[in-house]
Amino acid sequence: MTVEEAVEKLKQKMKTYWGEQERKREQMVLEQYGPIFKRENIQNLTKEQFLSFLTFKGKYGYCGNRHWKHIARHSGELTRDMKKLRKGLDKFLDESIDISVRLRDIKQIKGFGKATLTPILYISSPEKYGIFNKKTKKGMINTGIYPQGMEGAPIYEIYPIINEKLHNLKKKYNLSFWFVDCLWPMINRVFKP
Repeated sequence: MTVEEAVEKLKQKMKTYWGEQERKREQMVLEQYGPIFKRENIQNLTKEQFLSFLTFKGKYGYCGNRHWKHIARHSGELTRDMKKLRKGLDKFLDESIDISVRLRDIKQIKGFGKATLTPILYISSPEKYGIFNKKTKKGMINTGIYPQGMEGAPIYEIYPIINEKLHNLKKKYNLSFWFVDCLWPMINRVFKP
């Protein structure tokens, strides 16, 4: 399946009840967690808010991320020291620092990986940052758009390149990053071994 074929299939799906519900989920998640993950608010981040974001369905009265099912795996490690977490996120969300430097430095907090970090970037700036995880990588490899020779590159080296490619897809097909992220499972199902 090509990216174009996946987009066409996704756009047809977006016209259904699923698409309507997915747009509502996206809006709900951005409205609930967007303000929480703004740099000016990060010092007020509670353990409950962070744990709720990491879960698919939510808890503690929050809606959950409604999109990424497996980003809570290291939640215990990440929330063990909330002061350290808030300090790391404060620097991570500082737009005056190059994204590669922010990604390199935040990885010093045990438990953070691309599957958790890039949704935080997306939630904090939904027009600027796309989501990068194993599904994204596999889908990009399957469609030939993953940067050649960079399969083992650390996130701080590869993400700026990946994000540019995600931006191109977003713009070319008039999709939000949330829906660009919906493309990869569709593509990967076709390429199952």
